[in-house]
Amino acid sequence: MTKPVNDPNETLIHSCITPDERVRLQYQFQNRHRFMTAGSIFLLLLGILSLVSALFLAASEDFPFICILACAVSGAGMIILGVWALRVSGKHEADFTGAKIVVYESKLGLFLGWLLYIIGAVLSIVVIVLAVHEDGGSMIVSLLTLVLFFGWAACASDYRNRRILMNDSRVWGVNAFGKNWCFSKSEIDKVGLQLSAGGFSAKDSHGKTLFGFENNMTKTSHT
Repeated sequence: MTKPVNDPNETLIHSCITPDERVRLQYQFQNRHRFMTAGSIFLLLLGILSLVSALFLAASEDFPFICILACAVSGAGMIILGVWALRVSGKHEADFTGAKIVVYESKLGLFLGWLLYIIGAVLSIVVIVLAVHEDGGSMIVSLLTLVLFFGWAACASDYRNRRILMNDSRVWGVNAFGKNWCFSKSEIDKVGLQLSAGGFSAKDSHGKTLFGFENNMTKTSHT
């Protein structure tokens, strides 16, 4: 059964990571979360703008329902994702105490995530413009916008899951929603290949996946 990493009974006192590395990791962690906080606030503003546009179009009574729906769906989806991202970005510190192995983030994953975010932000404005011009294609663009933002959210979640720390007895990290997890290495029954490109997953004796990582993730050991 998993236990929170901040449980005092599970806290490891002696750090195996050099002081300089701890500072670098903390800076990297805080910097990523600042970006996510800014991105989530901007996403909330875009969502509000889209909902206001939907209300404006509905009040005019001259616009097709599909155009109003496009703005409403796009706005509601962005607000939901913005609130999620804001909750995830709330924690700006990480505990690297006792870690002997640190799995670093994938630069490719972060780049892809923010690229999807930027394209989605541009398309969210396109949705409003198309809706104002009574273009039925605004609904298709609206759904594509949400798919791109969900892709960004998936990359953000994946980045968080890459922060896996390990010592001689325990493994711990953070899930997609910012919740800390911790379990004993003895709970790992087997490590197998994932369906993703070159990925691995650690499972317990019941076949439940405990955590996963990919070949393109840099792994360093501190002894």
